[in-house]
Amino acid sequence: MLAGAAIGALAAHAGSAGHAPRAASPNWIGAFAGVAAAATLGLVTIGGLVTSNDAGLAVVDWPNSFGYNMFLYPLSRMTGGIYYEHAHRLFGSLVGLDDAVLAIVLWRTEERGWVKRLALLASCSSSSRGSSAGCASPAAFHAVGGPAHTAPSLALAVVHE
Repeated sequence: MLAGAAIGALAAHAGSAGHAPRAASPNWIGAFAGVAAAATLGLVTIGGLVTSNDAGLAVVDWPNSFGYNMFLYPLSRMTGGIYYEHAHRLFGSLVGLDDAVLAIVLWRTEERGWVKRLALLASCSSSSRGSSAGCASPAAFHAVGGPAHTAPSLALAVVHE
């Protein structure tokens, strides 16, 4: 996490080098990038809560939640480990959306190619991390059939962590 913060600080410094200061023009893209970074830190914190409360895989299906659409799962049923796991999924979806929107905005507005590529890499990394978490859940491949196909994937869980 510290390495990511250091890389972000270096990138911000490199991005501002050689530019004249602007007079009272808000940097909305920079603020949005700050929100994305803060949301990612929040997601890591919530993930730590999932792990420390032994709530990993408390919701056994993905992308659904006990047969419900993940985004429409009733709040009254979010108790115990289900609360931590489901909240982590919802917040992860928010971070993934935030990263994708930031990448699109940077791709359309940024002139520097390396920034565009870095934004695309960050968005792809975020979506692949979320997908690996979903594929690690026991019933992610329930349509494939058989108990062997619905066992939790330890390899994917390790990649996600």
